[in-house]
Amino acid sequence: MVLEFLTKDLIGFLATFAFTFALVFALLVYAKIFPDSRKAMGVIAAAIGIVTASYEPAVLFMTGIIPLAAIFLVFLFFVILLKKLFFTKKEGEKNDVWPAMVGLGTMLILINVSWDKISGYIGLATVPGDTILWMVGILVILIILLLAYSRFSE
Repeated sequence: MVLEFLTKDLIGFLATFAFTFALVFALLVYAKIFPDSRKAMGVIAAAIGIVTASYEPAVLFMTGIIPLAAIFLVFLFFVILLKKLFFTKKEGEKNDVWPAMVGLGTMLILINVSWDKISGYIGLATVPGDTILWMVGILVILIILLLAYSRFSE
């Protein structure tokens, strides 16, 4: 192991703390509990993260659920990104779609590289990677073409 000081217990603690901190902090920002003070929100999120990471059953539960939650959050982020690209447009403003097209292409490459590792998490271990890559690839290429068309048709 490269970082030998990272034991299994420390990795579980850090992963649980980081995930809980990020989730609580994002919820506090979204709910606008303390809109003037991000430090207060950070302290609250850190306290909840430390308490959660110190409780052994919570660490076992979180380390089991973090891979699934990460996949769900990446999917949710992707849906929100597409929603913002296609459905939120101000009058007279042109959207820059190049970052989205590059991001979608990068996502396609990452799916190709890591399909064997993530297929078991989402219950598609029996589906060949080529099949999924073709399906997702056609969808991504259509989205890229739609983005390019919307950019250059204005």
